Amino acid sequence: EPSARPASTALHALADAVRARHGAAVRAVIVYGSFYRTRDHRGIVDLYVLVHSYRRFYGRRAAALANRVLPPNVFSLRIDGPDQPWRAKYAVLSLADLKRGTSARAFHSYFWGRLAQPVGLLYASDARVAAAVHAALADAVRTFLARVVPLVHGRIDASALWRRGLALSYAAELRAERRESVERLYDFDAPYYEAITRAVLTNPPWGLDCIGDAGTARVWFERALASLGRMRWRSERARVARERSLARDERLESAAEGVGRG
Repeated sequence: EPSARPASTALHALADAVRARHGAAVRAVIVYGSFYRTRDHRGIVDLYVLVHSYRRFYGRRAAALANRVLPPNVFSLRIDGPDQPWRAKYAVLSLADLKRGTSARAFHSYFWGRLAQPVGLLYASDARVAAAVHAALADAVRTFLARVVPLVHGRIDASALWRRGLALSYAAELRAERRESVERLYDFDAPYYEAITRAVLTNPPWGLDCIGDAGTARVWFERALASLGRMRWRSERARVARERSLARDERLESAAEGVGRG
């Protein structure tokens, strides 16, 4: 589920500007990242713009194909605020790719690592779209915990689990955050992380035997599962994430040169 944190005027204004630019092709807009955590209006807002069809969004076959092969494409937006400009970068992602990227079948953490963190739903075109977004965000949390739990020995709590997982997921990015910045992520939203950890570990979806209360659990797991998890994080996931991030960076400028209206 999205975070309960209320959205600011600036966030709604930016979501409205995205919708004005792209019209009915926009089915949902969600916000995440540092601005959503800190509300620092000097920063750049991170948005996902969710669509049913890349072809309808772009109106051009080549751009739609590029977004489908290696999602997401990222664009910039600037509008006038009361005291200073409000700026955003928004990534275009189909609802189908959102579902795939947050599911337990998704290998690397690009989507589920981000969207397991607090997220705000700024706009949904209808109740079915809103439900699909909520389901994908819940899957992101479950996938995140499924990947991290096997790496934490013995008794764990929400703080240890999320600090460990966030550090691993950000380390797999080409443009990694500073270590001290990642360590502060948990502190910004500790009640959120404690609540979702308690909810998921009460009914774990991966066949691990968990018991616990107040966000704390003792987890028993096969040694082979733990070893496999460590190997995946340290090698393949980091390698694939860096390759995908590099490919996105290389096409970012050309993708931002023009976008068709929906």
